[in-house]
Amino acid sequence: MVVTEYESIFNFEKKSKDQYTILPADFVSIDEGSGIVHTAVMYGEDDFSLSKKFDLPTIHTVDPKGNFTSKVKPFAGKNIFEANQSIIDNLKKRNLLFRELTITHSYPFCWRCHNPLIYYAKESWFIAMSKLRSQLVSNNEKVNWIPAHLKRGRFGKWLEEAKDWAFSRDRYWATPLPVWQCQTSKSQISNLSRTWDPERAGKSQNLSRAKPRDDNSKPKIQNQCNYIEVIGSFKELAEKSIQPIDMKSFDPHRPFIDEIKLKCPQCSGEMEKDPAVIDCWFDSGAMPFASGAEKKVGFPADYISEAIDQTRGWFYTLLAISTILGKGPSYKNVISIGHIVDEQGKKMSKSLGNALDPNLILDQFGADNLRFYLVSVNQPGLTKRFSEKDLLTCVRKNLLVLWNITNYFLTYSRLDAWQYKNSNPSHFLDLWLSARLEKLKSDYIEKLDNFDITTASNLIESFLDEFSTWYLKLSRKRRTQDFYDSFYQALKNTIALIAPFMPFVAEFLFQNLKDAKDAESIHLTILGEPKNFDPSIIQRNDWLKKVISQASSIRQENGIRLRQPLSKLELRTKKLALSQEELEILKNETNVLEVVQSQDKGAWVSLDIKITPDLKNLGFLRDIKRQIQNLRKNAGCQLSDVVDIAIEAKDFPLEKFKSAIEKETQVRILAKIDSPDKELKNHELSISLKK
Repeated sequence: MVVTEYESIFNFEKKSKDQYTILPADFVSIDEGSGIVHTAVMYGEDDFSLSKKFDLPTIHTVDPKGNFTSKVKPFAGKNIFEANQSIIDNLKKRNLLFRELTITHSYPFCWRCHNPLIYYAKESWFIAMSKLRSQLVSNNEKVNWIPAHLKRGRFGKWLEEAKDWAFSRDRYWATPLPVWQCQTSKSQISNLSRTWDPERAGKSQNLSRAKPRDDNSKPKIQNQCNYIEVIGSFKELAEKSIQPIDMKSFDPHRPFIDEIKLKCPQCSGEMEKDPAVIDCWFDSGAMPFASGAEKKVGFPADYISEAIDQTRGWFYTLLAISTILGKGPSYKNVISIGHIVDEQGKKMSKSLGNALDPNLILDQFGADNLRFYLVSVNQPGLTKRFSEKDLLTCVRKNLLVLWNITNYFLTYSRLDAWQYKNSNPSHFLDLWLSARLEKLKSDYIEKLDNFDITTASNLIESFLDEFSTWYLKLSRKRRTQDFYDSFYQALKNTIALIAPFMPFVAEFLFQNLKDAKDAESIHLTILGEPKNFDPSIIQRNDWLKKVISQASSIRQENGIRLRQPLSKLELRTKKLALSQEELEILKNETNVLEVVQSQDKGAWVSLDIKITPDLKNLGFLRDIKRQIQNLRKNAGCQLSDVVDIAIEAKDFPLEKFKSAIEKETQVRILAKIDSPDKELKNHELSISLKK
């Protein structure tokens, strides 16, 4: 059927070559329908490409407002969507309607007002980016992409098929297009179609508009001398302007720029400025050069970051303009961020009612917590399902842990009148903390040097957990000079590491810790290179944790709670001598009275699970101490407050443990207390507290 002619059902124009002919097209398939589709060359990209291939007439029958033009006489002035029924009625009346039905299919709508859109061919200025595809791809190879798959994937494929850049816009507020055209009527030129060639950048050339041919429409500027000039600077404009320009008060925007006329060097006629403005994405891509950053800060930029959609926007225009200028890529590293969606993975929208007000989130959780959550929840390029519950969990695992660690240090160091002496700690836990911190610093710097921000933040989160639940938990009873010195150095270094992610919190905590020798701000602190450390200390510590975990599993299997002391933990190891400090850690954390190392065969960790009356009393003693501390807390007691209590415990030798209870819990045990402030009573234990 190809090249078969047909009779048009509407005749608004005089028939021209191939106007009513069936033509081949690769965008039509036979999977649905007849395999023949109607084409409107001015209202679709594929249609317009087909018109250029077969030299079809390019005539507008719809105006920019979406109404039929006067050429379409039966429906002139009607909106194209509202005219559907009128067209159907017209075909019925002429007995040309084959069938009437409704078909559901995808269609573009305005994301702001939700009105239907149409493709509309308009005259425009272009930059011939298609000639620079190989240079674009080559420059992109020099860039480190996060995530890496974008380099040769979404972004790389885009560059390989780079289209000519539609450079102009028919708007008012934007950078004016610096193009002047001669208005002298010397010869009639109806179809001017030139494109600026970036390969000739810096050479004398004309920049012209490429427009669809429409013999019945007139361009905005009647170009008849066929001379076009592109102005490259304010200085050049002032030199070539017919009227004088006061550069001190000169405003290079519309409408002022439109009033400037030039003298045509070809015919001495008057040249007027094209009313078009430049695509605003050109402004974004020209930023390194237009802002002066290229010379002031350096070029290319070390690092940029934006959302994934900017592979068609800012990421591209930055690379495009620097490539046009022959300067290579505009950036060395780029982090492309995935979009934030709701908990169900849906795009946030006011119309759907799932949009969140970022100001409310910031007021509730703070900027630092939100920042750390978004950085740490998953890799930057992945979509982020935002959840306030997950954000709160992040706050508890990071900010609150760091806050509580700092508060503990400030409270007890001041209570003990500690002064930093830069001692040389030798305790196993202090040595571990120092080694663990230096390993963190080494791994952290490596990740950030490679722009792996998510792993870097996760490293901090993991260290904070160990700092709190291991080092601090096991060191609470020490309160020595070595302990405070180690604690202080580790805390300041931790705050310095978290500062890029939590700048405000880090600054606040640092101001409460710094001394006269420190920098004025945490953000002026030099982190420094990681120091050498002994990795065997970290390995030994990890081994201790495995022993403790195994002992805990044995307790669970036998239904023995952790607070119940047991007599002995036996370790069967070869050639591993534990220090006294390591043995104390195992005794305290497994809650046994003795740790024995043996070379005998058998399980590598074993517990004596027999509970004697004395062991049962020790377990009950721990319960009493814990309940006293809870009562002190609920009563609002300070650490230094010594309070009165009375204890009644069933089948418990209170007198035997009285002095230990008083010393460790800051209390005086009395026989009876009248009108207590706080009380605890159950079937085994009764405690009354008086402040």
